[in-house]
Amino acid sequence: TNVNLYVKRIIESKFPNFKIVSVPNRLQCPPHLQIGAGDIMLEWEDAVQKYGRENVGVAAHAECDPYLIDWVLKNGGKISGSGGMFSAIKNSEKPTHIVATVEGLPERIRNEIPEKTILSPNVFCPNMKFIGQDNGWWVKNAIKIAKTNGEVAGRLIVKNLSYPYYEFEYVGGGRVIEKGDDSLILGPCEIIVDQALIDNAAEPMQILFQ
Repeated sequence: TNVNLYVKRIIESKFPNFKIVSVPNRLQCPPHLQIGAGDIMLEWEDAVQKYGRENVGVAAHAECDPYLIDWVLKNGGKISGSGGMFSAIKNSEKPTHIVATVEGLPERIRNEIPEKTILSPNVFCPNMKFIGQDNGWWVKNAIKIAKTNGEVAGRLIVKNLSYPYYEFEYVGGGRVIEKGDDSLILGPCEIIVDQALIDNAAEPMQILFQ
């Protein structure tokens, strides 16, 4: 939901007649909500005092608290996905950056851009860890299915401009595992979006890639 709120604000500021709907709504990423805005602000103040304001940058994932996102933007920071954050820091002349996200990206930046000083909260995300090195099968299998039109676990069909916005069709293919807490993780699912919706959204969505 936080990501969708950010997307909504960016797009609707330029296209006020274009409506962004969060489906499903009120879903959050718990690890990102653990990243306190106050903690990041204090980290920023300490870094500014130590290195100088002109030498300190800040970046955050859009999954973070909206208050933190507002603060990052007001301080000239970057709100983006992992790839955008990595590129922004790599191309920045500032030697020190505060990275408001879960573990993984900060370590990658430190390894690949060792000349940068990266300050980041030590927040663990079990779901990101799950699809990491030990369970790379999920990602590799999803890529394989996309390339070969292989069997999927379900299909999310988005075709309506009003509620209900989508339908979910359980196919039963792919791989399903039990997490141990009475919940299941489906294998890769196919998302099918009506072409008229794609055409209508093409221009507004380009803002996100600028």
